[in-house]
Amino acid sequence: MRPTAGHPEWRRLRSLFGISVAIAMGLMPASCAPSPLEQWIEPRALERTSPTWRPDHLTVLAQQENTLPSPDEPKDILTLREAAALALLHNPQLAAFAWEVRAAEARAIQAGLTPNPRAGYSAENFGGPDGGDLFFRQTIRLSQVIELAGKRQKRLDLARADQRLTAWDYEAKRLEVVTQVAKRHVMVIAAQDRLELAKRTLRLSEKVHKIVDQRVEAGVVPTAERDKATVRVSLARIALDRARHALDASRQALASTWAGRVPTFCQAVGNLDQPLPVPEQERLMALARNNPRLARWSDEIEQRHRAIQLAKANAIPDITAGGGVRHFPDAEDIAGMVEFSVPIPLFDRNQGDILRARYGLGKAKTLQLAAEAKLREELAAAHADLASAVFALKTLRDETLLAAKSAFKSASEAFESGQTDYIDVLDAERTLVEVERRLIDAQESHQLSATRLEGLTATPLESSNP
Repeated sequence: MRPTAGHPEWRRLRSLFGISVAIAMGLMPASCAPSPLEQWIEPRALERTSPTWRPDHLTVLAQQENTLPSPDEPKDILTLREAAALALLHNPQLAAFAWEVRAAEARAIQAGLTPNPRAGYSAENFGGPDGGDLFFRQTIRLSQVIELAGKRQKRLDLARADQRLTAWDYEAKRLEVVTQVAKRHVMVIAAQDRLELAKRTLRLSEKVHKIVDQRVEAGVVPTAERDKATVRVSLARIALDRARHALDASRQALASTWAGRVPTFCQAVGNLDQPLPVPEQERLMALARNNPRLARWSDEIEQRHRAIQLAKANAIPDITAGGGVRHFPDAEDIAGMVEFSVPIPLFDRNQGDILRARYGLGKAKTLQLAAEAKLREELAAAHADLASAVFALKTLRDETLLAAKSAFKSASEAFESGQTDYIDVLDAERTLVEVERRLIDAQESHQLSATRLEGLTATPLESSNP
């Protein structure tokens, strides 16, 4: 016969469950979830004061609001500071790293939780051959794993160390975005200058073509000279069209750093012509300690130590404690019960995980040395590039360009007065255009090298000199 809801057996079961819960709760350790821990690394010197988008702690109401705001792009000029501010607030890749920091925070919360209790029920000797009661002997128990050796705290410490490393990854990405914006801003300004040079070159070619045409009509020079001037104008128009497209591409590349679909700014502004100071190489290496690629390693090594401590703690078996009640229908009585169990660490003493964690510590120390060597190599290369770019910039600006302008002016005046051939003007024009193009390249190379050094040291170049 199956008991109904009002049957005495069901009433006994409900009372048994309540009693077993009260008994087992006394065996459970007190536990609560750790509060969220903010682990955002302090920003490095580059754009330290610029706000960066960070997601809030998610709730049911706030979940739909944790999205990147739409960028408010400038409509006229764009400075480097404005471009960096836009990227830090709206760069999707940086936002993804920010979400990962929050995810690491959630993993830390989960790591600090105590294992859930287990509920169990068993029935014995029911439905015997002589038609006994349906539930002859019933047992309800609750059990709880009691973690020893401070496993919960060590697990939480390791998760928080992981969280800090994730925050270092975020800061490294933030610096990468700032450096990328600076480079692309420089490239836009250089593309603007190349476009202006292409326009001047076309106007110059058209001016020379007009003079040649007049002299051909006057019978002073042969028709072939006009053909040469026409070719020169055509090539200048092709160069102008190429410069326009190159500028469009560089503008779009800059706007993509803040997820802009179409660039709305009219002009990027900045001074590419002012040579920046070249710091001493050892001074740069000292400043490079600010770079997250090096600064993170103290936390990385601490995290590996935390992993060893947790692996050692996991070698100590946990105790499973439980309690409950057992119902004896024949005697119309109930009895309490308490049980304990613990694994015997005879074979598995977590030897492999402990050894693996120790190997991980050795690997981290080796990788720290490798990171320092790699950064020193990159600093040396960037330092050499900057020194070379500064020398080229000063030489082209102060010597070569002045001489090229003087030579073209003399050749043009001599041609207009009939003292020389068009070939001399053409040669002087080519030289002047080539020098101006090289000057723009040197300005761009100089600023890109400086930006690279700033990214490696996480410090503005002007601040790197004592």
